[in-house]
Amino acid sequence: MKYQKAPAPKIQQLPDDSNYTMSNYRRGLDMQRERFKEAKFQRDLEGMVDALENIKSEIRSRMLSNNHEKQLEVIENIINYFRGKEKKYGVRTPQGLRVKYPSNFEIFMNRKLTQCFELLIAELDSLGLLK
Repeated sequence: MKYQKAPAPKIQQLPDDSNYTMSNYRRGLDMQRERFKEAKFQRDLEGMVDALENIKSEIRSRMLSNNHEKQLEVIENIINYFRGKEKKYGVRTPQGLRVKYPSNFEIFMNRKLTQCFELLIAELDSLGLLK
């Protein structure tokens, strides 16, 4: 029995210029956008907010340098509203503090988080970070 030699993989030279780092940067942003979409499909509000926070953290300095403080404030307010939901909807009972959400809370938060995502996408587009 005769074995064939497997072809050696080609070694890829990585460029050292800023285009390579920008492509990694964009790839990371794309990955976070996909995580948001996946979490939205699975109705995972926590996953949606985590992805939004990651995107916001990545582009925050660029938004500030381009005088987009107002949009950044709206995005941060939506994220902070979600993160503080337990405090806002906490109800004191004889057994202790209990969190009671309104019946349409999931729908409301899904809309707000989607609005935040759309704002971030608009910012990515204005900053030239979309493919």
